[in-house]
Amino acid sequence: MSLKRKNEEQQQDQNGVKKVKALKPDDDTTEDDKSKSAKNYENKGKKLPKDTAVTRRERKLSRKMQKPNFELSKETLKLWEKLRIHKTKMPQEEKEKLVEKLLSIIKKQDKKLKSFAYAHDTSRVLQCCLKEGTASQREAIFNDVKEDIVQLSKNQYSKNLVLKILRYGSKSQRDHIIRQFAGVVPKLIRKKASSGVIEYAYNMYANKEQRTFLVHQLYGNSFNIAKSSEKSTLEDVLKEQPQKRPIILKNFKRSLLPLIDKAVISHTLVHRVFNEFFSCCDEEEEIRSEMIELLRESVIHMVHTRDGSHVGMYCLWHGTAKDRKVIIKTMKEFVTKLCQEEYGHLLLLAAFDCVDDTVVVCKALVAPILKALPEIIANKYVRKVLTYLLKPRDKSHFLPETIAFLSKGDNNKHSKKPLEIRHKELSDAATAALILYARENLSTLVRDRSMFTFVEILVKFSETSVLDLMKDLCEMLSMPFQAGKESASGEMHVVEDPAGHLLIKHVISLPLEQDKPHFASLVLECVEASSLCSWSSCNRGSQILLSLLKSPDSSASEAARTLLKKNLKIVKKNRNVKSTQHLLENLEK
Repeated sequence: MSLKRKNEEQQQDQNGVKKVKALKPDDDTTEDDKSKSAKNYENKGKKLPKDTAVTRRERKLSRKMQKPNFELSKETLKLWEKLRIHKTKMPQEEKEKLVEKLLSIIKKQDKKLKSFAYAHDTSRVLQCCLKEGTASQREAIFNDVKEDIVQLSKNQYSKNLVLKILRYGSKSQRDHIIRQFAGVVPKLIRKKASSGVIEYAYNMYANKEQRTFLVHQLYGNSFNIAKSSEKSTLEDVLKEQPQKRPIILKNFKRSLLPLIDKAVISHTLVHRVFNEFFSCCDEEEEIRSEMIELLRESVIHMVHTRDGSHVGMYCLWHGTAKDRKVIIKTMKEFVTKLCQEEYGHLLLLAAFDCVDDTVVVCKALVAPILKALPEIIANKYVRKVLTYLLKPRDKSHFLPETIAFLSKGDNNKHSKKPLEIRHKELSDAATAALILYARENLSTLVRDRSMFTFVEILVKFSETSVLDLMKDLCEMLSMPFQAGKESASGEMHVVEDPAGHLLIKHVISLPLEQDKPHFASLVLECVEASSLCSWSSCNRGSQILLSLLKSPDSSASEAARTLLKKNLKIVKKNRNVKSTQHLLENLEK
């Protein structure tokens, strides 16, 4: 006899603490029972004997045999296995015959195809028939299941059949499937299985009208009653009936609450709905604040799409200090991934714009980016984030649409510190680390076509002294030059490098600033006259010399003209170089 549990007797002592009596073995437990229990414990984890394993297989088989479609599924699975394994080598005609045979076997038994869609194995048979069959065979499968699309979409196995019809079916079949979702999108979008079907149809195959049809179902009953036509947008309805704005938005908010779930919050359809909600909430601050409080911990799961990133930006702009703190806390873990995303990096720009506590922003968002700079600097969106830290909303580096959207958050009521001060504090915190990284990796950055602009941006926008960085550039320029010759490491001289010469030209052409030495004057100080004139032996070098002559620093420009005229013989030796001809023409003026 095995050990038995006695009823737990709870007694309360004087202090009110509950006592539980220790469990004891039954009095009638013999020594043999104890030894058997010990033996069973020792054998735990060991392989079962063969006869036991056989018994288990038999029980499993007997359970399968009790299913109504057992024999039929067994026969179809054999044909499916043949079709699946040999599909690459099998000619198309033979595939079609096998598919026809599979369908005919099912029809002989007077079975509905949909009954095969709910099991993991037979569902795959139907999916394979859709993939490998002809248009008429696909049509036959579709006709058998077309009235049960909604029900099929709810099951973890049968939903794959709907996905395959969307993928391999005709346009009319796809349109039928989307029409079947009328009135049921709010229920289907909440379930993990069916939400995937809605998302796939919305993203891959729905046209503009069909997308609007799916989205409108999530706006709530008040909107659907108030809209004058199927083409009416939320904005149109709110303009036509301003007195109903609070009711429509409250109902809209109520319909969105079930969507704040990790399983469905990542869908683009959900992002669009939330974005349209926030874009219409300017006059209903209370409703918007309530939604932000509920959504703040889920924002991080939405930022991989355009609409989702805009939702995150709305939450940062109009959220309270506590809301912003929660959002930044969720961003901290993923910040290095976030700054590399096309839309995710916009959330960082919004945080730089509106969060008053720049110390928290630097610690949670800026510091991890600077730490991971060697691994992520090659990404163009990372460089956009760094550019924004140095020069926010610069028109030469950011699209007008991006600047216009970012400016929507400027007048929010929760940001007290002036925008310029926030930007300056963040810039000062990041600049020193960025200049240090640029100096340590200057040779690589200068010669990289995608990253040389990063050095230009540092020199152009950095408020911290970049004199050391410019001197390092001049030191690279002062190295002996010979046209077409590579260094021991296989690198071209900066003057002749495709990316390097562009950087030098751009930096020379930067406007002259007070209390900041111009790069053109530093070049003339650091590079010897003979080495400077030797640049005329190649096109790119002559272009740099022309930039020196046209430099915004007039004193450096005159000094360069005087130096080149003194060494005119060296320049004239390279008259056969096209850019050098232009240089000589400029010097003769």
